[in-house]
Amino acid sequence: MAALLSPLDGFLERATARRFQWGVHDCALFVADWAIATRGADPAAKWRGRYRTERGAFAIIRAAGGLEALLDAGLAAIGGVRTEAPVRGDVGIVPVHTPEGRREGACAVALGEGLWALPGGEGLRAVTAFAVAAWRL
Repeated sequence: MAALLSPLDGFLERATARRFQWGVHDCALFVADWAIATRGADPAAKWRGRYRTERGAFAIIRAAGGLEALLDAGLAAIGGVRTEAPVRGDVGIVPVHTPEGRREGACAVALGEGLWALPGGEGLRAVTAFAVAAWRL
């Protein structure tokens, strides 16, 4: 008999088959899709479908006052609350290195014990990091 997947495991399994694509499956929409799966509400409703490029994404982030402010507003609107102690299934912003060698914040879903999942070029990638900011859904 196959083991039953938790809601997070099922979500991650489906996300693993998706390629990174700005405005479709990027880190912010990955977190928003997890919020939809858990809360039934879209914290990205205001910007979903409004960009298709990295430049477009960063224009929205700048207009919101930064990535943390963007997530704060979107997640608060659906009942997400800040947490200092993220656990499996929480969402956050973690520092990552881009393929170009830059260090920047990326939205991710907590897997537990400092491990975070986020979209990569081909499916998901996992990083070990301390969250810059985190929210409980």
